[in-house]
Amino acid sequence: GAEATGVSLEALYNQVLGSIEEYRNICGVLQGYAIAEQEAGQAREAEKEGERAERKEKEKAAEEAWMMLPGWVVEGKRAYWVSKVQKKWLRIHIKKVCKQRRQILVTFESDSKARK
Repeated sequence: GAEATGVSLEALYNQVLGSIEEYRNICGVLQGYAIAEQEAGQAREAEKEGERAERKEKEKAAEEAWMMLPGWVVEGKRAYWVSKVQKKWLRIHIKKVCKQRRQILVTFESDSKARK
């Protein structure tokens, strides 16, 4: 068998051990790549989550700012509208304040059919 071809069992055994060691090294490298990719994916996901949280925080701040209207913005009160076109102040009535829709309905004293 092996002796007749000039290869001893011990030499074959050492070749097998060398191949096993090489296989282990390859597996270690592949595991290292897999771990690095997983960590990179987790970092990307954490970054996305941070961006989502930041966006939600900004939206919440904008909502809270809207909810904190000046004290003079009250349904039924009178105020002034600064007209850039007419370049003057126009007297208005605050008809409706809708915080849900983020709208304030006003009518002009000079023309109650005109609304903003």
